[in-house]
Formats: sequence, structure tokens, C-alpha cells
Amino acid sequence: MTDLDVPSEASPASSLDVAATITNTGTDDGTTTVTYEFAGEVEEETIDLDAGTSRTIEFDTSVPDDEGEYQHTVSTPDDSESVTITVDEADAGDETERSDDEADAGADSDDSIPGFGVVATLGAVGVIVGVTYLRRQHSHTIHIE
Repeated sequence: MTDLDVPSEASPASSLDVAATITNTGTDDGTTTVTYEFAGEVEEETIDLDAGTSRTIEFDTSVPDDEGEYQHTVSTPDDSESVTITVDEADAGDETERSDDEADAGADSDDSIPGFGVVATLGAVGVIVGVTYLRRQHSHTIHIE
């Protein structure tokens, strides 16, 4: 196993995507069973891997309702990897599964203040001023024939 991608925090009763990359480091093609364990639940998937190749396996799981620390474990007959996740109500307002673009877009915002951000507010004020200016220019235009 070369990678286990699991968030370190989650909100109670939320859902998670877990990804594990399994690599056949042997010289022969083979079949192996990948086991995923979390909060007393067990899932298994049997995969075929050519010699020297890797495959990413994904598991969808539900976070327990109770706060605390839980362990994700992904294993094969030859390897095992575990990650601890903290389930906390304080994370309820946070999105535990966000892309890098979503995380970067929210990095400059203050989630505690409702309404528009500074850029959106300035843009709206600019549009209002521009429309007002154009309306006044148009209303003072004298047409001579």
C-alpha cells in the first residue's frame, strides 16, 4: 500500500470518501483482497493487479454519530495502514471534503460574517454608481432636430 487518503477530522453523521492506493510490488500478476475497517464496519474488495502496477480503491463511509477518535484501517494480506480521525461537533460547520480550489477560494473569507464579501460589495457599488451616472447623462441629453 502506497497511500491512504483520509481526512483527520469530521463532523458526526457526515459522509467521507476514503482512497487507498494498492501496489503490486511483486514480479507476478496477482489478485488480492483489500479490507477497509472503520467504526466497527468492514468492507472488502478483491482486485487484480499486474506485476509492478498500482490501483486506487475508494470506499464511501458514514461517520459515527458519537464524538471521539476513530481509526480507519486499510489492509491487504501483505500490508496495512491506519489513520486516526477525530469526530467533533465543532467541525459541523466545516466541510471535511473540499477540493484544493474550494479551500483556496475560501481562504480569504470570514465565514463568521454573513452577506457579501468585500470584493462583491465593491463590485455592486461600482455597478450602481455607473448605472446612476449613465441615467443622469441620458436624462440631461437635449435632442436638437
